[in-house]
Amino acid sequence: MVPRERIELSRSQASRDFESRASTSSAIWASSIRPNLLDLNSKDSRGIETLQYFTEEIGSNKIRVRLSQMISEDSEVALQNLSALLTEAQEIFFDFKGVQGINSLGIRAWVVFIRKLKDKKTYYEECPPVIINQINMISNFRGSSEILSFYTNYVCSCQKNKSLLILKESLKNAEGKYDVPQAPQCPCGKETMETEEIEDEYLAFLNP
Repeated sequence: MVPRERIELSRSQASRDFESRASTSSAIWASSIRPNLLDLNSKDSRGIETLQYFTEEIGSNKIRVRLSQMISEDSEVALQNLSALLTEAQEIFFDFKGVQGINSLGIRAWVVFIRKLKDKKTYYEECPPVIINQINMISNFRGSSEILSFYTNYVCSCQKNKSLLILKESLKNAEGKYDVPQAPQCPCGKETMETEEIEDEYLAFLNP
């Protein structure tokens, strides 16, 4: 016959083991859902983080704003806060290099935002294709902003691709208009690369 003391000890040990397993299970469950809750607050339905910005003073009353991630309906508050930060600035340079996408509601939010800055000098820098496409389709997207530089994607039949940053001013000809940028030679050495987008449509903003 098993002594009562040993039975009680076994029950106590079993209870402690159960509580330990329950505690561990709760910790695992909590850690597994916590990233998802954070993602819901910081990312859109495609998993891209919502609009982020970083400002830096580059001169007297001059500010550069580096934008990144996604411009969407979730960007309205961020753009309102950004607008408040730019009250005293006279010249603003928007760097779009980090922007990964923009949806229809994001376009509307940006148009409302840039309209508030109509009395300031504004410039667009390092515009990726996703931004250039909006500039070409929606006149209000740029407002009165001057485009300083933009990216053009090039492809080759060998499947290689390249993205080049082009300074708009470097394309200006003697007549004051802008030439089409010269396509680069493919690293494969076989042929000249072509623009990934339809060239005439993509570069329409150069000579509107």
